[in-house]
Amino acid sequence: MAKKRPPFEVISSRDNSLRASDLVYHMADAGQEVGELGEEQYFELKPYSKGLHVSGVLDYPIPETILVHSETSNYYIGTPLDDTSAINVKFRKEDCRPLSDEETEKIKRGNSN
Repeated sequence: MAKKRPPFEVISSRDNSLRASDLVYHMADAGQEVGELGEEQYFELKPYSKGLHVSGVLDYPIPETILVHSETSNYYIGTPLDDTSAINVKFRKEDCRPLSDEETEKIKRGNSN
């Protein structure tokens, strides 16, 4: 029986723009504190962005809404809404934009239109 493919792909460091040091999950932020955001926030991830996860580098080819709970100086840490199996994924801050209050309310109501 064929395995169902996840909405992301685990790729090698040769296939993306992340530095080799980023591939060691916690080493890129070694010595930096993880700060709680106080309240979880929604962000949109740019197309063709990468996420760092303990299972490897995740490729997100389409825009993705993420729920962020913490941050470091370089990364937001959270969960993509379309893939709740990948938790505590690190996303580069430059690849994320905060959603407006209106966009956030639509998500909370369960209406993405």
